[in-house]
Amino acid sequence: MSEKPSREELGRWVVDRYDKMKADATDWLNIIDEVAKYVAPQKSDVMSWVSPDLRSISGNLYDDTAVKANDVLAAGSMANMTPINEIWYTGVPPAGLADNEEAVQWYAKCSEIMRQEMARSNFYTESLGVLQDRGWAGTSAMYSELHNGSLWFKHFEAGHFLIDEDDRGVVDTVARCIKFTHRQAEQKFGRDALSSKVREALDDPSGKKWDDTHEYVHMVMPRPSAWRDEKKLDKENKPVADFYVDKDDKWLVSEGGFEEMPIFVTRWEKMRGERYGISPAMKCMPTIRETNFLSACLSAGIEKAVFPPTAVYDNMEESPDLSPNGLVVLDSNRPDLIPKSLYAGGQVQWGADLLASKQESIRAAFFNDMFQVFTDSTKRMATFEAMQLADEKLVLFHPAQARYYGEFIDPLLRRVFALLLRAKRFPEPPAVVFQFAENNNVEPQMAYQSKISLAVQAMQTRSSFQVLNMLAAIAPYDATAADQFDFVDMARKAARSFNLADSSIRTPEEAQTVADARMQAMQQQNALAMASEAASAAKDAKAAGLNLAVGGGGGQ
Repeated sequence: MSEKPSREELGRWVVDRYDKMKADATDWLNIIDEVAKYVAPQKSDVMSWVSPDLRSISGNLYDDTAVKANDVLAAGSMANMTPINEIWYTGVPPAGLADNEEAVQWYAKCSEIMRQEMARSNFYTESLGVLQDRGWAGTSAMYSELHNGSLWFKHFEAGHFLIDEDDRGVVDTVARCIKFTHRQAEQKFGRDALSSKVREALDDPSGKKWDDTHEYVHMVMPRPSAWRDEKKLDKENKPVADFYVDKDDKWLVSEGGFEEMPIFVTRWEKMRGERYGISPAMKCMPTIRETNFLSACLSAGIEKAVFPPTAVYDNMEESPDLSPNGLVVLDSNRPDLIPKSLYAGGQVQWGADLLASKQESIRAAFFNDMFQVFTDSTKRMATFEAMQLADEKLVLFHPAQARYYGEFIDPLLRRVFALLLRAKRFPEPPAVVFQFAENNNVEPQMAYQSKISLAVQAMQTRSSFQVLNMLAAIAPYDATAADQFDFVDMARKAARSFNLADSSIRTPEEAQTVADARMQAMQQQNALAMASEAASAAKDAKAAGLNLAVGGGGGQ
């Protein structure tokens, strides 16, 4: 559209775009509905529980290994990437201000305030839901705002929102269909904004229709430049548009806006050409289904062994009682008429072994073994030692971590920073920050210090130790080999990979001061040693009948 459409046109356009986005997402929605049956049954509409038999095994849940494995993945990701009780990120100045001490201190103080505000909010509660959906559905989202002076977050359930991307593959549009009762809609939007149909329901004096539900399309997207006047700062002209439309009447109920995108979407992994993500659960669905089938078969086999089918004669007056201590009344004149078990006695142990192997494979697909290394309290291993055992898994997990930070946490923290900055929660920034910033953009860069981030650094540190071992072997043959490496830089990176506090690491200036002091002390010691040697030589010369002047000068 070359210019902003009318209210009626805009309402129709939003609903039509939502319908198209939903049609495009049909395959993904069908996939996650199937995955939910086995991995997130509480979010599946087809969840059912019945006694296992060959007629009902398909489509019913008998093994919860994948459910628990996904919970471990979510909890482990949260504990090791965004832990509530640790400092896992710090805002640092843009590259051009990295060496300015005033800027460094201001961004550090802002980061401290951000962490405090996030800890007081519902961020950690809602982010766990994001991580759980990410593990089974591959795509999850969360909304953020400043509500009544406090940060507030809302996890969007997988399967209940749609997305679209910009030309770079970044999610810039999120849409969902939500239900409000007529009374709730009036509270949120005001009576005058609602469609005539809803207003009529509210006008019913009996109040019988007040709690009837109605569907609304909610869409957040970049506002086209033709639809806004950049000189105006009202909500209808902000860069990011926020639309609510009555789905039935295609009536625009509300038009708002944001300074930056308030909804953040994360995908576990993406296939080329696809908008939605694929999850660890999707990758191992054949194993999950087979495990479910094996568990049902084993349950049926054990039940058959305990309560075996029994053949009886047609003239027996009573059915045999197969319960413990049960009595079977026989005809004393026909002792041959004894009920016979039809169960031949099969071996179920091989099935149990196969099931255990499949279950372990599922846990590995959800990286449970990697998180076990981090939390193994019996071995009491340091991070460096632990990651020696988890390197292979860490290499596989790292792309998912990088995507989580890059497309979800990074923009979320920038949004939090902007919200708190506009709310004047930060101290006044030093003049150098605004002087450097282009268009007053003072967003920090984020440095991550979580266990997973440090573990990745530890892999590089391990390479440094291997180099040192190599140099120890080479040094006897060529002492100049060590000149090729910066050992100070290696030591600083190694200290940080072990999560040593920055306060325990000297700055380059402090380290240089210590080095200068050490050099000065060595020079003083050398001067004293030389003076002592000269005095001793003079004493020896005098004893030999010579006259030497200590510290220079002629003599005879």
